[in-house]
Amino acid sequence: MASSSTKKMIILKSLEGDAIEVEEMFIDQCKKIKHFIDGKFINTITISLKISTQILSKIIQYVKKHDEYGVAGSEANKKILEAWDANFMKVDMDTLYDILTAASNLGNEKLLDLACKTVAEKIKGKNPDQIRQTFNIKNDFTPQEEEENQKMYSCFFN
Repeated sequence: MASSSTKKMIILKSLEGDAIEVEEMFIDQCKKIKHFIDGKFINTITISLKISTQILSKIIQYVKKHDEYGVAGSEANKKILEAWDANFMKVDMDTLYDILTAASNLGNEKLLDLACKTVAEKIKGKNPDQIRQTFNIKNDFTPQEEEENQKMYSCFFN
């Protein structure tokens, strides 16, 4: 049995400066951090991230849930995680963007895939104007460019 003095502690420091201690399993699911610290510490390391406390807390919640239910990999656990993931991604667009960006920066491929699928679902079946409205994107095309695009890509404007 390992003594508590040899236990590795990972402290993540949020954008606001809040320190959140995580277990090693968090690092196992975040490949970029794992690569960064691999073999570089004995007991404790603090990593400063450009991720808000709110988003970092959500990501830690995601990782814990997937660690809890993903280990056995049973069909029942997969269904539980699917339902949990769907509920987890019911967030506003800003939060979705922050989760997607943080998942990418941390190297959490499962969460990144989930966030990308969520974005894809939000644009599925929408025309460019509806997509711009969904993501609050300003149309910077001139009327001539817009007309040309509609002719070239008419299948997207119907």
